[in-house]
Amino acid sequence: MQIGVYHRQGSPTDVIAAGRLQAMIEESAKQGVQLLFFHDGGVSEHGVSGLRFANGEWTEASSPLPEVVMNLSPLPPGQQSRTYRELMYRTVFTTHLIHGKHAVYQKLLAAPDFAHLVMPVKRLANSLAIGQLLAMLDEHDEIVLKPDFGRQGAGIVRLAKSKGLYQWQDAEDAIVFTAEQLERRVRSLVEAEPYIVQPYQRCLTRLGEPFDFRVHVQRDGTGQWSVTRVYPRIGVEGGVVSNVSAGGRQEELEFFLRTEFPDNAPFLGLYLERLGLRIAEYLSDCYENPLDELGIDLSIDASRRTWFYEANTSPASSRHESARAAKAIAYAKYLALEERSLADEPLQTKSDAPVIGMLAGTDIDMSFVEACASVAKLYGAEFFYFHPKNVNAENHYIRARVFENGAWKKRTCPYPDVVFDKFKRRGFPEYEYVYEALSSIPFTHGLQGGSMRKEFVYGWLESHSLLRQIVIPYLPVEKPSEMAAFVDTHLRVIIKPAQGSFGQSIIMIRKREDDYELFDQKFLHYLKPDEFQAFLRMFAGRGYVAQRYVYSTTKEDYPFHLRVHLMKNGAGEWVVVFIQPFLSLSYIHQVTNHENTLRLASKWIWFLSSQYQEELGMEMDRKVRTTALMAASYLSTKLSGACHEIALDIGVDQSRKLWLFEANFNKIGNTFHGFEAARLAIPYALSLVNRNLKAKQPLAQP
Repeated sequence: MQIGVYHRQGSPTDVIAAGRLQAMIEESAKQGVQLLFFHDGGVSEHGVSGLRFANGEWTEASSPLPEVVMNLSPLPPGQQSRTYRELMYRTVFTTHLIHGKHAVYQKLLAAPDFAHLVMPVKRLANSLAIGQLLAMLDEHDEIVLKPDFGRQGAGIVRLAKSKGLYQWQDAEDAIVFTAEQLERRVRSLVEAEPYIVQPYQRCLTRLGEPFDFRVHVQRDGTGQWSVTRVYPRIGVEGGVVSNVSAGGRQEELEFFLRTEFPDNAPFLGLYLERLGLRIAEYLSDCYENPLDELGIDLSIDASRRTWFYEANTSPASSRHESARAAKAIAYAKYLALEERSLADEPLQTKSDAPVIGMLAGTDIDMSFVEACASVAKLYGAEFFYFHPKNVNAENHYIRARVFENGAWKKRTCPYPDVVFDKFKRRGFPEYEYVYEALSSIPFTHGLQGGSMRKEFVYGWLESHSLLRQIVIPYLPVEKPSEMAAFVDTHLRVIIKPAQGSFGQSIIMIRKREDDYELFDQKFLHYLKPDEFQAFLRMFAGRGYVAQRYVYSTTKEDYPFHLRVHLMKNGAGEWVVVFIQPFLSLSYIHQVTNHENTLRLASKWIWFLSSQYQEELGMEMDRKVRTTALMAASYLSTKLSGACHEIALDIGVDQSRKLWLFEANFNKIGNTFHGFEAARLAIPYALSLVNRNLKAKQPLAQP
């Protein structure tokens, strides 16, 4: 396989740092990949010419345009060369830019899980810059000015007010300004490039050095996010930034945490990793093209509050180039294989049959898509699936995939009669254009995208006279004192994100006689009461919820939960699609859907027989189905009927009492049951087509 490596100008040895270049060459050999380095001057309509490294030397080479190109140093649209823009449409780039700091802050502020990480921020406008700056100085003792699109700490200024004068400190100078001098300096900065202003957060080591944590995350050979390295960056005492390029240094994470955060050291590394991954996943979902890697900068102040500083594409990695290269090459290979599966095919036109279009992400379960295509055919309907970027709103067509002769073919299709929304990103700014373009077409799913907060669901169920019985005692993790009392009352508690989860970022807590046992699904920790209080302070107000632990275990003492998937049928009635028991085969891993858990999926009929000596239609089966249908119907009412499928995770304690763990409305899988789900999804989608047609028919004249 050949992968292109593109920079707009210069040979690879001139534009790529020696360590990174060497790591890329070595890793490509390990993964059986040929790298062809080229720049604008080597691009033609027939292909590219450039350099390859083989047998210890550089040689000239020409080739058809590679399927995938690692585009080094990507530029915003206004700075892209004509060749760069042409390449974007002719091949697949691995790297895509994100917005400046201010826009990224706004995206995070729009997400309940991350809003608390973002400090107050204003973007300085030319005519109002000094007024905005002084207004923030009135609220905060010190502020920081940053270039909105700056990198490596360049251009950052710390500003403080003292006795009518202004103390200005940047990487080169420490100056005292009058108000007039300050206004002139600020105007000159803002006229050159956009700036933002924020309060200065004192995140300092014990020696008074500024520091932050760089969380370097990348997509790997499966297209999934993973952490490449987490490390602290420490600036000079009295300095403004901690970037290595500005005179700072790196240290090993474990040593730094033991030195600076001895009470929290066992947890902070894992906490930073998980937070970095969650931010990366969220930010990537905000953009049409997938991001390949990010350097996410976080810090922790004296009160142990976490702050998000910024996220950078193409982050530096001078001390872990080999680890970075391994994932970068693997991800490029992944994209190349994916592109081959989407080869161009002839065009297609609309027939008279009803057409169902499935809006899907790149992670869609293809077995379910194929099941939908088969069921649609049984109902005399046509079916295709498409991604958001495939919608051409100007010309009202979709570049979709249609199943023909046993394979998915790329076709240009008119808009469908109904959209089966498996993507579920309504309300995300980066995808709103898709929903607007297709707004005249009925959608199967009308909820806003993202995970719903667990407290909302629990609160709704608590308001129902019967369903309140399945709600596990819970508490939002806001106040350490309340949380400590909750643990002391229930003795065994589980902490999980209030939104999302899928088995991630879950911590088990057990109160013992003299201490607390914590298990983060990887390591076991024992904390003294004062250490436990420090732990609670770290998680308080960070978007977590605690629940009493429910002993949902088999007779063999294996933890389990029941996934109950419900969907609306063609008559708009809720139906149980399937009940799937999931077991953890590790006694220590109580979270059955965590990635570290050796998980077993059993058949419901087998599980009923082995655990309850019952069959379908008997007491336990009836109880689960009746409760799930009641919950789905009630929750659907609370959501104004805007969803057509719900997944409930239910536990069963030793007295056979049912408890609701979670309710999922958006990211719902159909593992092992794709055809059963399709048998309901397609008739429901077609019912929306018929309803839409009836609504458009003129009323009969009297």
